[in-house]
Amino acid sequence: MVSAHGHQPTWQQSGLFFLSLFSLSQAANLVRLAEAPPDVIGFWRLSVAAAILFFIARERTRQWIPKKPSRKALFSSFFSGMFFFAHLWTYFYAAQNTSIASAMILFAMNPLFTALLSIWLLRESFALRLGFAYLFAFAGVYLLVDAHWNSSFQAGNLSALASALLYSLYLISGKRARSELSNWHFTSLAYTVAALCFLISGISQSLSWTSYPVKTWLAIGGTVLLPTLLGHVIFTHLLGSLNINWMSCGKLTEPAMSAAVAYVLFAETIGPKTLGAFVLTSMAILILYQPWKWIKKS
Repeated sequence: MVSAHGHQPTWQQSGLFFLSLFSLSQAANLVRLAEAPPDVIGFWRLSVAAAILFFIARERTRQWIPKKPSRKALFSSFFSGMFFFAHLWTYFYAAQNTSIASAMILFAMNPLFTALLSIWLLRESFALRLGFAYLFAFAGVYLLVDAHWNSSFQAGNLSALASALLYSLYLISGKRARSELSNWHFTSLAYTVAALCFLISGISQSLSWTSYPVKTWLAIGGTVLLPTLLGHVIFTHLLGSLNINWMSCGKLTEPAMSAAVAYVLFAETIGPKTLGAFVLTSMAILILYQPWKWIKKS
């Protein structure tokens, strides 16, 4: 592993990096454990997370909300929140309607969607390696679809793919907002919008917001603590000191860690086609980030 400046990271940085990856990888398992509608999980998770992030923004910037943000920044934050809501809803549905390994592998394709959307929406140049990356990625998707053909997992697999695409849209819309807002203000605003979307969706379905067992509340609390705070916050913090390409490729370990815990919690096994899909999608992301360039520099 190398730092952003080519130096070896400290043991503390390495430990934090592993903690962030493990925390991020457990989102699907916690959603499965919660055994509650996606809208309930999303509303409580993002409401608590937004409140915490508003407090952190106040402590770091001395402002609860940014002063006189432009309409562009506000609109970008609003649409980011909408995309984040849609991403989480489809992600939660996938976690509850397909295998944890399949959901994580398919969601891991979001960097490819981000690259493609950047070419279309941000007018970025097309690199030949992107075409090769897509060949490996779609071969992996084919293996997963073939493994679960005519099974109840199909809807969950499609939802996981949609979740990856929606997360990429969240990142792209958020990039515009982040040009003006701090990360703390942007995420707290986006999370608030997403929480309100979950609330509206849940009310339209007449869902119960409180009548759930202790296990559900512990799992929802886990989604706030692990993937939201320990996962995203630590990962973002380390971006300033570790090599971003190495970190991005390190995220390829998330499906394996998630599947390992799913084996313990839910007795889920990984078949040869799922393992092959993991290898193919991992190759796709490796091609996208060109690891051989920074390996030579380390």
